[in-house]
Amino acid sequence: MSGARKAGPIAPGGPSEKPRAPAPRPRAAGRQDERGPASKIVVEGAALPIRKPSILFNLARFLARRNIRGGWRLWLHLIDSGALDQVARYELQGPARAAPLLVPLYRRESSWSEAEVAEYEWKVVRAVIERLSASSRDFALIDCGADIGLVASALARGSERVKSVVAYEPNREAFALLEASLNCWPIEARAVPAGVGERAMRARLVEVEGNASAHARYLVEDPDGPIEVRRVDDEPVPAHLGVVLKVDVEGLELAVVRGALETLRRAPEFVVTFEAHPKVVRRTGVDPCAVIQLIASTAPIDVAIAELPGVAIDPQAPFFSQLGAASEQICNVVCMRKPRPLAVSTRDQPQSGDGREASGA
Repeated sequence: MSGARKAGPIAPGGPSEKPRAPAPRPRAAGRQDERGPASKIVVEGAALPIRKPSILFNLARFLARRNIRGGWRLWLHLIDSGALDQVARYELQGPARAAPLLVPLYRRESSWSEAEVAEYEWKVVRAVIERLSASSRDFALIDCGADIGLVASALARGSERVKSVVAYEPNREAFALLEASLNCWPIEARAVPAGVGERAMRARLVEVEGNASAHARYLVEDPDGPIEVRRVDDEPVPAHLGVVLKVDVEGLELAVVRGALETLRRAPEFVVTFEAHPKVVRRTGVDPCAVIQLIASTAPIDVAIAELPGVAIDPQAPFFSQLGAASEQICNVVCMRKPRPLAVSTRDQPQSGDGREASGA
């Protein structure tokens, strides 16, 4: 239940470089050293150095991204040898502002170079920013399943319209890094160590069978669970702000939207983006079009797929059957509230008997 893409690292360059299953690393919540610029961060009880990635790491990622033989193997060797037991700080300056991130290089799911982080999910980020740029309103970003803050950072640095951020993340390891990053942003930004759902409850994270990645874990209700689950509707949003609701919760999208209906109804404008994943749909039995229908119950909306521009979606039909050859593609759905028509004052309308025709002639 994390904001980062499940695809993880770049595929290996050849058959001799088969990727190994990610090995969970025993680290957990912590906080950044508050005595000036931090050189270490405590994550799951371990004090990890914050420093620039090595040239060798950047080379490994460069080669792996281009499927050049040896890149994948070199990167795995760096992780397994402990050479990447560190956190990198990427400054990430954008057109609106800087929104730096702390990125755990030891964590296979997010062991990325600065270039990879800067380009992360750029298609959905671009789609949301284009909508915000067309508005005259400021927005509050609510990030459900923020992981280390990749999408939140991209939106915050890419649009001046984003004025505040609330980021929810139930994974303690990711939360420690998320919180430390958000504390450095020049706008109001707050990390919340919780999951998001239809109602307040306790839960625990579970792994998908055959997938040890922290990014694929999802929440199940457990009265004795260690994780608090909250509703978006319990997060106050100033009435003058539009809402950007980003949802990446591994199959619990419908529950999150159910817990956000009042927020969406009250919002003068909103953009909701959520991930549609064929394997997750098969696991949960919940079609992405059910989520679209629920969002549409709050207001008239436009629907787009960030990775497939121009593809029209019928909310009454199965989602992936409408994608043709892309029916197995992971994609991001973007639902945008249609602009409300401008109210016309009765004082500006022609009155009967005032000598004017309704046409204005």
